[in-house]
Amino acid sequence: METPEPVIIHHLFRPLLVELLNVLRSLSEAQWAAPTPCPAWSVLQLALHLLDVDVG
Repeated sequence: METPEPVIIHHLFRPLLVELLNVLRSLSEAQWAAPTPCPAWSVLQLALHLLDVDVG
């Protein structure tokens, strides 16, 4: 069995982070407190989790 070629995607990370930050900057206070599909997490909690994983 042949090993597949790696799929190089690291060049996509920075533009996605920039776009995420742009979206987060546009949120109102009410939107930060809104629920998400993750029942116990608000938008703020989910954003903090994503950013902690990215920069932490």
